[in-house]
Amino acid sequence: MANVTNGTVRVTVSGGVGPYQYTLLNAGNNNPVPQNAYPTFTNPVNGVASSSFTFGSAADITGNSGLAPGSYKVKIVDGNGCETISTVLTVINTPEPTSTPIPDPTATPVPDPTATVVPDPTATPVPDPTATVVPDPTATVVPDPTATQVVIDPTATPVPDPTATQVVIDPTATPVPDPTATAIPDPTATPVPDPTATAIPDPTATPVPDPTATAIPDPTATPVPDPTATAIPDPTATAIPDPTATPVPEANSYWFHGGTADDGGLAGYPYQQNLTNPASSYYLSDFTPVADYALVFDDMIATPLKYQPVYSGTLTDGFGWNYDIHADPNFYWLVVPTSVGLPDLTLTPHLSIDGAPDDIASEKLVFTSNVDGLEYTLYKLNATEDTGGRALQINNI
Repeated sequence: MANVTNGTVRVTVSGGVGPYQYTLLNAGNNNPVPQNAYPTFTNPVNGVASSSFTFGSAADITGNSGLAPGSYKVKIVDGNGCETISTVLTVINTPEPTSTPIPDPTATPVPDPTATVVPDPTATPVPDPTATVVPDPTATVVPDPTATQVVIDPTATPVPDPTATQVVIDPTATPVPDPTATAIPDPTATPVPDPTATAIPDPTATPVPDPTATAIPDPTATPVPDPTATAIPDPTATAIPDPTATPVPEANSYWFHGGTADDGGLAGYPYQQNLTNPASSYYLSDFTPVADYALVFDDMIATPLKYQPVYSGTLTDGFGWNYDIHADPNFYWLVVPTSVGLPDLTLTPHLSIDGAPDDIASEKLVFTSNVDGLEYTLYKLNATEDTGGRALQINNI
């Protein structure tokens, strides 16, 4: 029963308003864990009144609902549409304990051939007759009392060896130099310069310039600019950005599952099923009818509690997000700023719905916000209007 899939992940929310929606995500890509990951597994879980929730069961030893080892996050959406995502939560395997062997008291011990022999402190050491005796340098030498000591008399006159050959040096003889000997210079003598020798310049001496010579420019030298000259910009040079300039943040994209219906006490504006091709005028949250969707978008951002929940973020390749569940059928919408530089999503398939192959958006509407002055494109997903939550991922952008 080692490594049974019985992991759990538990989160507790503070400051939110129930009921809550809990979605278990894979920490690596923030995608929801699929419904079919375990036989008895629901994801997301909606309408939970409690501010705490646990995915998986530690008591499950069948692998039907306990979580497999891995890294997870939990996304929580409260009754006001406020969303938060937990930190990474890790589920690990608990290995099956291994038993400790009990020795057989009747067995005969077998010596370990690699073990270190421990000498018997009571045994008498037997000297090795072939060993070399190494004298102890710290031992005190005891003189032999039977040896004859030789004492040298410092006042005695040495007796020459009659068989030795005596060498007498003639003080008047002319010394003959040894042609193989190396001459040792007299350090006190004054050197006499060789008039035929080539002078070797002193590399450490300071050169004295010839005042009558014409200066020859060094072709490898770096030109020194004239401090009074006016710099002429190079028309082919690449502009270097100002390091002190403030970077312009990338505009957010928005997504929502919205349209006409009232859901969870929200007003459900703008009371149009199809936002790209409405049947009549849009309506703002104060009941004002308008024909320009840009006014609806600006009102939606300014008063989010009067509309279906709206979420925002920065779109990157492989980024995924979820749409809420609603009581009545609605379309699924994505709003992308033109400054992001995405291709036309109605022409090239980049949108994967619930893990299906990449698809195109079915309709679009281009508008300009009156608040931030940015141009946006409203896309309708190529999916029928329904009540269910959906997972969307954008790929290969």
